[in-house]
Amino acid sequence: MSFRTPSAAPEDLAETVALVEKLDRRIVSAQADIRDLAGLRTAVDGAVAELGRLDVGVANAGICVPAMWDRVAPELFEYHQSVNVTGTWNTVMVAAPHLVAAGGGSVIITSSAAGITVHPFLVPYTTSKFAVRGMAKAFAVELGEHNIRVNSVHLCAVRTPMGGGDVLGIIGEALEAHPNLGGMFTTILPLEQAEPRDIANTVLFLASDESRFFTAHELAPDAGAPGTDRLRCPDLAAWEVPGCRRWLRRVWTPSGSARSSPCSNTWTVPGTSPSSPGARSRPSGPCSATGTPPSSRDRATAGCSWTRRRCSKGRSGG
Repeated sequence: MSFRTPSAAPEDLAETVALVEKLDRRIVSAQADIRDLAGLRTAVDGAVAELGRLDVGVANAGICVPAMWDRVAPELFEYHQSVNVTGTWNTVMVAAPHLVAAGGGSVIITSSAAGITVHPFLVPYTTSKFAVRGMAKAFAVELGEHNIRVNSVHLCAVRTPMGGGDVLGIIGEALEAHPNLGGMFTTILPLEQAEPRDIANTVLFLASDESRFFTAHELAPDAGAPGTDRLRCPDLAAWEVPGCRRWLRRVWTPSGSARSSPCSNTWTVPGTSPSSPGARSRPSGPCSATGTPPSSRDRATAGCSWTRRRCSKGRSGG
């Protein structure tokens, strides 16, 4: 069985090499499968031999293929565990001996917001990311005596090939069938997807001496992912909930829906247009008026509850 998993290409590696060399720094690059312990060890040992030492190891490689629970094949589950869990263990195992030899250092394991809270339609991925969270703590306990810090990073969706395209499409399709779970993709901060630099800055902190008192910790650049405490996402009034609003707008808001503006004056029942009988209006005036609650029939259609809220400055308020 084959799975489509957007990933970095050789051209991306070549670009990274060029950027490092442009700064007049040395870099040793290699292409390896992190599931191949021997091949990974050969690549790392060779780089250390050429550069002299290793101070930081970052286990970042991973995959994410969303699917509703009843569409997860055994091969898909195993694929996530072999790459995200075994591959991460392999990475730490080939890096740690060099950090011990160097007298200390930092190991950084990339987990996910799904490794702290939980997201729907990601059973294999969530399982793997909870596993590497525990792995980081276990390594931290044993490597601490060598002055090696081990921490995990728990990021939200990032604007990369893995954070968009087919992944968002599959999740969007699943949300159409299960709209009551949409709230689990909301965030506290009214931010869109993270940029790669947001995560890189977190990793840079953990790699530096500025984090010398951090070990066995989870750092989460996730805009405040709330997890299971926000299960229901009000589809009819998506402008009310900042994170939910943005997810619906980006992934599965029907084309042409008035919700394309978070403070638009109309909202729609899924599958209707703003001019259809299912549509309702808000009083005019951008971001200032209280919304008009839908009928009981419309609430049942959307599978959500309704609360009156006031929108101001492009964000919803209490």
